[in-house]
Amino acid sequence: MFNNESMIEARDGMIDIQDAKYESVRAMVEFMYTGSMDTVDSSSVDEVLAIADKYEVLPLKEQCERIISNTITQKNITSIAVFADTYTATLLKQAVIRYLTVHHKNIIRTPEWRAMKKVRL
Repeated sequence: MFNNESMIEARDGMIDIQDAKYESVRAMVEFMYTGSMDTVDSSSVDEVLAIADKYEVLPLKEQCERIISNTITQKNITSIAVFADTYTATLLKQAVIRYLTVHHKNIIRTPEWRAMKKVRL
């Protein structure tokens, strides 16, 4: 990808990523080398998914989607639905739909869901 000698990254042997936190970039690089994301803090999985999406590290993105899927609650389903849509996170969207199918009576009455529906639909 960075083999062209006219590119700064190829010359310097370094890639400067300024739009992501160090921990998220480190997690992505570790995943690329090990296939594991053991060092990822659960509170930063969404950031790791965002950077995995940007750099098209699809196995990492899917693993993040699975982790986030296990955290869906009635309180956070709206924000997770928007997040899944933003990053075209198919597995996460499916998890949101499954959860919504079971708990829809309570969720559709919340102000968050109504607000999201107005903006997104």
